[in-house]
Amino acid sequence: NTSLDAHISINKYNDQKEICVIATMNPDKEYSILWNNKEAKYKKALPGLYFIYLNDGLKKGKLVIEPKGQ
Repeated sequence: NTSLDAHISINKYNDQKEICVIATMNPDKEYSILWNNKEAKYKKALPGLYFIYLNDGLKKGKLVIEPKGQ
C-alpha cells in the first residue's frame, strides 16, 4: 500500500503555463493521480514512473497519488 500526498507551492514568479512533476512509485501497482481533488493530466513513462502535468493556473495545491481500488 504505497501512496503519496504532497503539498506543492509554485514560485509566484514562475510564468510557465505548465509544470511537470516526476514521481516514482511501486512498479507493480496502478495509481490514481489527483491535483486539488481532480484527476491530473499525466503520462506513465515506465512502470512506476509518472510525468504529472500541472497546468490549471493554480500556484498552490495538493497532489495525491494513491493505488487504484482504494
